[in-house]
Amino acid sequence: MTMTIEKHVDVNVPPGEAYSNWWHSFETGEISDDVEAVEPAGPQRYRWHANIAGIDEEWIAEVTERIPGRRIAWTSRAGAPNAGCVTFHRLGQEHTRVMLQLEFQPERVLERIGAWLGFVDRRVDAALDDFKVRVESESSAAAAPSVRPTPS
Repeated sequence: MTMTIEKHVDVNVPPGEAYSNWWHSFETGEISDDVEAVEPAGPQRYRWHANIAGIDEEWIAEVTERIPGRRIAWTSRAGAPNAGCVTFHRLGQEHTRVMLQLEFQPERVLERIGAWLGFVDRRVDAALDDFKVRVESESSAAAAPSVRPTPS
């Protein structure tokens, strides 16, 4: 049984900045609190280690499409079956809609029950909310003028 989740979050940064931050988060695993580690596993491949609701998961994700500033798509090549894409849509000069589509196959009974009860939906919502906070705070920190102490 394949499940699909489609979610979006609006962020107050330009699409290129949202894309760059997402790509960095994808490569490092900062995209979700459930991810424990991400390691390179070959050209455009990454080995993911996660603990999702107490269940250890591992998979190799291959980036199948990468259009800077616009789209990242991936599919698992080994381990936990999943695939997805994230797209970045300009809403204004400093505003972007980040749209995420995620497909996965819960394999264990507990995974199926958790998916049916909306656990994965809530984890995706939390990851998108965390992404919004992180990308906006990093953007505002970079834009903040440096304060120099006044000479005494």
